[in-house]
Amino acid sequence: MILNTLRRYIFYKFSKILINITLIFFALGIILNLLEEMNFFKDLNVHFLMPLALSFLKVPSEIYNIFPFIFLISSIVLFLSLIQSEEVNVIKITGISNFRIIMFPTMIALIFGTIIALGFGTITAKLTHKYLDLSVLVFMTRFTEGRPSWD
Repeated sequence: MILNTLRRYIFYKFSKILINITLIFFALGIILNLLEEMNFFKDLNVHFLMPLALSFLKVPSEIYNIFPFIFLISSIVLFLSLIQSEEVNVIKITGISNFRIIMFPTMIALIFGTIIALGFGTITAKLTHKYLDLSVLVFMTRFTEGRPSWD
């Protein structure tokens, strides 16, 4: 009973931390990539929404590439929050070993990592392909006097 409650609590806490850190990196990626795209299109007469749309297409692949780093930061934040609130001491008093305490977030990270690798990888590949198609189309339009040409 206590073990199941503890598993649910750690799952909830780790999931919340993982989502928050992923959203922080997503927001930072959007801002940085938006500045990069605006610099790329500064000489072209394109609407502001074009660099923004390209940023939303490119950032998920960047997030996918740094997911191991995001998992590492999430694990560190989880254990620091458990230690700071002295929840680790309470867990140890109930008779759960340090190995089992570490195994809960490890299994959660393994499950999330598998889901991300299998599901998110194909999505980011398609978004990256769309990003490259749009950016090449806009860039080629600049050098062909307004008409797309691949000659």
